[in-house]
Amino acid sequence: MENITTTYNWAGFISAYWWVLLITAAFAYLLGSVNFAIIFSSIARRRDIRKYGSGNAGATNVLRTFGPVLGGCTFVCDVLKGLAAVAAAGAAASYLVPGGDGAREVAAISGMACVFGHMFPVFFSFRGGKGVSTTLGVLFMLDWRVALSCLGVFLIVTLCTRMVSLGSVCAAVAVPVAMLGFSYTEGITPRQRLVCVLAMAAVCIAVIIKHSSNIARIAAGKESRLSLGSKKKRDGKAAPREQDKR
Repeated sequence: MENITTTYNWAGFISAYWWVLLITAAFAYLLGSVNFAIIFSSIARRRDIRKYGSGNAGATNVLRTFGPVLGGCTFVCDVLKGLAAVAAAGAAASYLVPGGDGAREVAAISGMACVFGHMFPVFFSFRGGKGVSTTLGVLFMLDWRVALSCLGVFLIVTLCTRMVSLGSVCAAVAVPVAMLGFSYTEGITPRQRLVCVLAMAAVCIAVIIKHSSNIARIAAGKESRLSLGSKKKRDGKAAPREQDKR
């Protein structure tokens, strides 16, 4: 009888775990697909940000093309949707999976799904941003120490080089390394460690691939540099998309 009960409990756990994982990952992807760069530029400027500047639907291109207000709003909202996706997934797993086991893995996979939604949004023909801001929000919910470490890498590299793309790539590389390192400072299972590191490694690879054209320009010494004192007037007369910019 004890064996039967144990088998039943495991069956219930596995069933609930996979259902919660599928539903939360789908929700996270759809939430990530809400691309605020496209939404804000369309509402405030009546333009599709993907047709201007670098053509990237992200906070940096909005900042360069339409100014700091829209750029800042885009950045904050992109971070918040990463936070929300992981928080919702973790809460759902804690309440719906027997014993709350698996909440950390569900949160990590849902965070990955949210970033992929930002990169390939179903609502906008799968043409989204590069996922850096949303990844930051995901990391703050998974482990704030990892988030701050990677944010530090981003800021140092970006301030030294004035290349946001290089800072983003370096920060992306640091994500799985920091996640693995900090995971040994708390009592998590090997399974939780493996899932979290693999999920963030997948995000890292996706971010780097999204920056492949930037990496090529960095190697060629042609990458554009961030200038807060821009010479362009941001009065709504945005420059058309330039093929070889970020």
